[in-house]
Amino acid sequence: MSQLLTCPEDVVTHLSGDICVLRLQGSLSRTSASRIDGVTDQLQRAGCSSVLVDASLLGQINEECLNALRSLWRAMKRKGVQIVTYGATGPIAGTLESLALT
Repeated sequence: MSQLLTCPEDVVTHLSGDICVLRLQGSLSRTSASRIDGVTDQLQRAGCSSVLVDASLLGQINEECLNALRSLWRAMKRKGVQIVTYGATGPIAGTLESLALT
């Protein structure tokens, strides 16, 4: 059974067993970065063993959001949680790959 952890319009997180899915959608802005930071705290408390970051609906991402994603990756890796970003296309995919966020 899937449980919704948060539901803003651009950062949505579902928990299914020990797998968490973070869906990034639309154009991420400064406000989105703070939402990603909040989700990072939730994921740490949720006790997930794996986090999947779905970027298939991502239109744009700014520097603050990239920094928030880096923080998410570092936090999950420190806890021994596997994290994978998938579905990004075009320039966003290249940016995420160059930052080792895939």
